[in-house]
Amino acid sequence: MNIRSNFVYTFKNGCKNFSVGRFTELHFHKCIFKYYLCFRVSRFVFYLRLKPIYYMLQITLHLSVPRYVKKILQFKYGDDYRAREDTLLGMVVLNTLQKKSERHYTYKRINPDITYFSLKVGIDKANHKGFQHNQSTAVRISKAIERDIREKLYTEAITNEINYGIDFKTTIQNFLDLYDITEDELSYETIRKDFNRYKNQNLKKFK
Repeated sequence: MNIRSNFVYTFKNGCKNFSVGRFTELHFHKCIFKYYLCFRVSRFVFYLRLKPIYYMLQITLHLSVPRYVKKILQFKYGDDYRAREDTLLGMVVLNTLQKKSERHYTYKRINPDITYFSLKVGIDKANHKGFQHNQSTAVRISKAIERDIREKLYTEAITNEINYGIDFKTTIQNFLDLYDITEDELSYETIRKDFNRYKNQNLKKFK
C-alpha cells in the first residue's frame, strides 16, 4: 500500500499509525476535529496538520465560452484551475453558483463556436453555495468574461497609441498572435469594428 493509499485508509478507518520505508515511521492523530501526521526520521520528530479528505474533494464545472476565450483562460489559469475568490474568474464563478432546486432547465441549440473551459470547485464551497449555473447565468458569465477581455485589450491599444505611438492595429494583432487566435475563432475585422465603437465612446477618458 503506497503512502497516498495509507492516508485514505487512515482517514476512513481511523488507524493510529503505519510505517513507510526502513527509517521513517508515521503516526496519525485526531484531536478535536483536527488531523495531524506525526513522522519520525532518525532522531527527529515532525508534526504536520492535515485537512480531512472532505475538504480535499472537488467537482468540475464546464463553463461555456467562445473558443478564443477558452484559449485565453487556459493561458492565464492553465488546464487544472481551482476557483478561488482572489481571482476575478473564481470570484464570479463561486458567487453565482446555484443549488439544484434553483436551476431552470431550458434547451437551446448549441452554438458551434462555443466550447467549454473546465475548472474545479472545492466540495466544501460547492456544498455551501451550489453545484451549477442555470443556462441564463452561464451565458451572462461568459459574456462578462469576454467583455472584460476585450475592454482590457482596447484600453491597452488606446494607451499604447497615445503614450508610445504604437498603432492600435499592432496591439490588436499582437494580442491575436499571443493567444494563437485564428481568423475562424475571432476575425481581425470583427475586433476592429468593436474596438472602433469602444474608442469613439471612451477616447475622451484617456486625454
